Amino acid sequence: MYYVTFITYVSYLPQIFKLLKTKSSHDISLTSYIMWLSSGFCSITYSILLKDWLLVLANGSNFALTTFLLSWYYRKDRSR
Repeated sequence: MYYVTFITYVSYLPQIFKLLKTKSSHDISLTSYIMWLSSGFCSITYSILLKDWLLVLANGSNFALTTFLLSWYYRKDRSR
């Protein structure tokens, strides 16, 4: 199960590289990221119910990364 977290982290790399290269978040799909956040929240909740704290940590860090990327880049574009 933990390899899924690794694959998820790797899946962020193309978007992160594109955001850094273009310095714009206009190409991000807000709907997609909202779905990622919803999925992450459900995963964290399920992990807590299972009392699998490594999985909580893995899902929590994934959720935090998604939240950070989304909020940082959208805030950055709106401040221009």
